[in-house]
Amino acid sequence: MTQASQFSDRPLPPDLLLRHNRFRLFVGAASLILIVVLAVSIALVQLHRQAEMRAYAIAQDLSQSLELSISGIIDTIDLALQVAVDDIEQNIAANRKKKSPLGSLLQRQEKRLFHAVQIRATNRSGDVIYGTDIAPPFINVSDRAHFGYLRDHPHAGLHITPPVISRINGKWVWIFARRINRQGGTFGGVVYATLPLAEICKMFSQIKLDPQSAITFRDKDLNLVLRHVAPNTTYWPSDDKGSLALFKASLSKHPDAGSYYNPTPPIDGVSRLYSYHRSPAYQFTINVGVFKDVAFANWRRQAWIVGLLVLVFVLAAAGFVVAISHTWRRKEKVMGALHKSQRFLQEAQRIANLGQYQYDLRADRWKSSRILDEIFGIDKDFPRDAKGWSELVAADCREEMVEYLNKIVKEHLSFDREYRIVRHNDGQERWVHGKGVLHFDENGIPIILTGTIQDISERKQHEAQLEYIAYYDVLTKLPNRRLLTERVNKAQARSKHNHSMIAVCYLDLDDFKPINDRYGHTFGDRVLVAVSQRIGQTLRADDTLARFGGDEFVLLLTGISQVESVHIILERVLETVRRPIHIDGTSIGLTASIGVTLYPDDHVDADTLMRHADQAMYRAKEDGKNGYRIFDQTHDQRVQERLYYLQRLQQALDEKEFVLHYQPKVDMTTGEVFGAEALIRWNHPERGLLSPCVFLPHLERSNLEVAVGEWVINSALRQMAAWQEMGLSISVSVNISPAHLLRTDFSNSLDRLLKNNLNVDPAKLELEILETAMLSDMSHAVKTLEDCRQLGVQLSLDDFGTGYSSLSYFRSLPVQTLKIDQSFVIDMLDNPADLNIVKSVVQLAKTFDRSVIAEGAETLAHASKLMKLGCRLMQGYGIARPMPPEQMPQWHAQWKNEAVWEKMDSAF
Repeated sequence: MTQASQFSDRPLPPDLLLRHNRFRLFVGAASLILIVVLAVSIALVQLHRQAEMRAYAIAQDLSQSLELSISGIIDTIDLALQVAVDDIEQNIAANRKKKSPLGSLLQRQEKRLFHAVQIRATNRSGDVIYGTDIAPPFINVSDRAHFGYLRDHPHAGLHITPPVISRINGKWVWIFARRINRQGGTFGGVVYATLPLAEICKMFSQIKLDPQSAITFRDKDLNLVLRHVAPNTTYWPSDDKGSLALFKASLSKHPDAGSYYNPTPPIDGVSRLYSYHRSPAYQFTINVGVFKDVAFANWRRQAWIVGLLVLVFVLAAAGFVVAISHTWRRKEKVMGALHKSQRFLQEAQRIANLGQYQYDLRADRWKSSRILDEIFGIDKDFPRDAKGWSELVAADCREEMVEYLNKIVKEHLSFDREYRIVRHNDGQERWVHGKGVLHFDENGIPIILTGTIQDISERKQHEAQLEYIAYYDVLTKLPNRRLLTERVNKAQARSKHNHSMIAVCYLDLDDFKPINDRYGHTFGDRVLVAVSQRIGQTLRADDTLARFGGDEFVLLLTGISQVESVHIILERVLETVRRPIHIDGTSIGLTASIGVTLYPDDHVDADTLMRHADQAMYRAKEDGKNGYRIFDQTHDQRVQERLYYLQRLQQALDEKEFVLHYQPKVDMTTGEVFGAEALIRWNHPERGLLSPCVFLPHLERSNLEVAVGEWVINSALRQMAAWQEMGLSISVSVNISPAHLLRTDFSNSLDRLLKNNLNVDPAKLELEILETAMLSDMSHAVKTLEDCRQLGVQLSLDDFGTGYSSLSYFRSLPVQTLKIDQSFVIDMLDNPADLNIVKSVVQLAKTFDRSVIAEGAETLAHASKLMKLGCRLMQGYGIARPMPPEQMPQWHAQWKNEAVWEKMDSAF
């Protein structure tokens, strides 16, 4: 024991001690170098991952912004197509006769869109019958995909086709189309808009991208629409090579948005980091690729710097070891080198822009790195406890973040949250992203929270810029359609809560296009900015002014208690627009037309409110412009009711619900039943037999009116043939509406019906026409009647005396019979004026050698009086009421047996 203590107490030889210290020095230096290299390697990996994620994030933000912008363009195009289809279908239903109605309707919708977007319309055969840059002979698009699809799908909405080459200008275009329905839902054609891909390419080229970065636009079937590679390379749909394995694999996992790396894309073979975003409404995808060399350029510079720093550190450490191995007197110098190496490590952390912290939960104290102190703007005297940290958090989210931290500790979760701080030293607000993990003691109680905090203010600013582009008009800085729709939805919710009204006002500048044509679009844009500023100054703080494109603006007025306040505001707006605008010595005078709809009186969704306001604005244009009109819900309901009746009447025609009743015509001198008038009835499955006055007014000025008229003629001819086989040979008269008679193909159609019933003598068919049928186009009406006379049919002028007849007018008509209107006949026994009219018509017929027949012989007294006046042909309830065709033979036999006409002279 004594010997051992002594041995152990004996000092080591100098050379052995030197070797021992040198060995420890080498081991320590090697360990330190290994730790530094490992730490730097981890830092470089983290930096590489951060650079990769930053590239993906930037690409994702840009792809989402572009998706929102293009979706907004499609929304605007779709709204214009919807309004155009609504207007066209309403015009079809109303059968308006205006000069070039289709052109004026579509031009109005076209001018609200981008200058390059064009709206065209086709007929049911696919002929393009309208387009601003087309002229006869018109092209045919019946073989186009959008035409065939909409023709075969009656209930289809907006249809978007893959890009095609325009047959008009030979350039790539993207087509958006909607179906036009005629009465009864039949196919009437297509309204479609063409968006040149060159315009999308122009939008892409205006985005500042790094060289070789790419924006790829694919439709819902992943067909290439457009690919722009910075700075000026464009790939069109024909360049698509279709190899999308990596993209499709990412889509299968993340269908809405995602990221992936493609080392060899098929189109150009350039390696890129891709992020994509798919439109939820239209299913197209925007894929933004960042060139790999650009994405990692900063990282490579950082790696070189860090590598050089590590190399310097290694060399310094090696020099330190070598120096120590030679002499311990260089210890201070070597320690200085180590200190310098530590500074290099801190610089590497600064490049990573990550501050570090460690929070002791039990002591309520946290430590921070110098980078974190710089992010927070704090010094060494700042209180590093929970309260101090909470004071750095922005006031409006401070309570939320404190609750979040308590939840992290209580539920043993990881800290991962973006939040705002206010720097302590300068009060500057910054966005940070905090991450952290908990460490626990042996009992599972959290004791330490360690993590990093990164300054992400620059990324947040970039996101805010992209959001601004998605929700605001670039020219006027006003909200666009997407943002206004959100505000209308919120205003509707507030209106329900506080029982107030909101007004959606669609404003369109009158005759703005000539300003662009004369002074140029740049000047026109300055006028639009000036107008938007003026209008904005007239509105209240809670109101919204938005721009939809072109010269169209929408005003959202909220918190309205009385309708009168809307009138006051709109008058003020119109007066503001009327004030001359002075730009560069040029004075511009403008007016505006405004359409208004009020919610909740017009209780519909936001899109429909804007459409109704647009329709009211159109009526303001029709009424002379420079004014406003409030949406007439009653008028709209009447239009909808008419459309419903037309659809139901088409169904009645298809399902053979119409029937003809016949009212006999007799010669009261001989008692001969020489004819009958065919009168239409509707055998409604629920309401029973309906009189024509219930449904015929809905048929007026519609294409269905012609179809029903032809059915009446054909049914009457077939009935005449059936009666002939039964031995009853009488003529039948049918009523022809003015619109039917004035069709250019009326005589041809009548000829076809007569040829289909060759066993009927055309002379037995009589057409009863109204005086009003002649008034709109006398020469055409006379020509049509003469053509009918050539076919052998008889002609009768119905309701004579109720129109605006003149002798010269009457003499020019090739008719054989005058029919005295029942309104004069019924009252002639008591009203001398009506009696004189009947006498005059009878005398007029004799003078011009025409037959005359009176309708309205309600009693035998009427019949007797008519005979005394010289009118022996008549019909009316006093003779017989209209009856089904199967009752006519029995009535005819009974009439002959009773011989009522022989008893009239003795009775009266």
